[in-house]
Amino acid sequence: MRLSDKRFAKRVVKLRRKIKTREQRRQLRELMRGSHHIETSKLIAIYLLVLLNVIVVYAMVIMWVTADLTALPVMISDLAAQVLVYAVYCAKAFKGKQSEENLRFERDKLGLNEDDDPVEPQG
Repeated sequence: MRLSDKRFAKRVVKLRRKIKTREQRRQLRELMRGSHHIETSKLIAIYLLVLLNVIVVYAMVIMWVTADLTALPVMISDLAAQVLVYAVYCAKAFKGKQSEENLRFERDKLGLNEDDDPVEPQG
């Protein structure tokens, strides 16, 4: 049984759509595979913030149970450390984002693509 030209054209269009979506799915998989990487500095910041919050909760419980404020300096210094860790992480992230934007601006100014490697002329 032979397909009519119209049916053949429809089938070709469907196949092209499938191939296009498969390519898009493959690209999406590659992007997702690379996006699961968590930076070490982010892991360290998360670890420190969780650890420091545990210390704060422990100090609060000790102050409540013993009705003594000797754990208050520990809690205050711990909160200061949390603020410092968060500030350092935000500063690092800001610098990274700023350098990425500067690089993108330079590439746009030179008319390069993201994949091009800017090489300065020697001489």
